[in-house]
Amino acid sequence: FTETPASIAIIPMRGKETFGVLVLPSAHPTRFYPGMGTMFLTRIGELVSASLLRYIN
Repeated sequence: FTETPASIAIIPMRGKETFGVLVLPSAHPTRFYPGMGTMFLTRIGELVSASLLRYIN
């Protein structure tokens, strides 16, 4: 990312405990905002976590 992001989403990577975060930056100021629904972002976190845990454990 070559410019300062205007908005970001930070998604925890979890198994039995949190083991990292996935950060999604955007140049668009309204891409991610506090009142936004999080169901899709939560699901992304679950899928990425499950995929990574296969290699960690």
